[in-house]
Amino acid sequence: MRIIAATHFLPLCVTVSEETPEEPYKWTISRRGGHTAMYAGIRSLNDNPNSECTLLGWIGNYIDSKGEKRSCSTLTEESRDNIRQTLAEYRAVPVFIDDETANGHYEGYSKQVLWPLLHYMSWDDSHPADPSWWNSYRKVNEIFSSAISQIYSDGDV
Repeated sequence: MRIIAATHFLPLCVTVSEETPEEPYKWTISRRGGHTAMYAGIRSLNDNPNSECTLLGWIGNYIDSKGEKRSCSTLTEESRDNIRQTLAEYRAVPVFIDDETANGHYEGYSKQVLWPLLHYMSWDDSHPADPSWWNSYRKVNEIFSSAISQIYSDGDV
């Protein structure tokens, strides 16, 4: 049985490999900080011999050859394909989301509307919802839904 774990961020960071100073880039992978308990739980699913776990999520920014964070929105399709191939070795599937939409989804609707409501805070304690947050939330969910449908097989959870 394969479990597809969809998370906003993949627990991995991508950095331009020193061997490719220009696009199309090749990549090195490292662990992303934060949410370690959640990611440890997901990783433990691979310890069960009857299951495997595929991670699916946004990679956020990449790290360029100078150590600077850069938006993935600017990458060529060939560099994105190289990210996909490199992350496949980690059983990870990246989704690519433009920065504005990702921010409206995560920092906006998810954190300012859903998080307070699902953590027993009164509606008055949440921030007024910006209508663009809902549009971003829906768009990101459509992107994730499409990505999952491309890798889903009968029997996957």
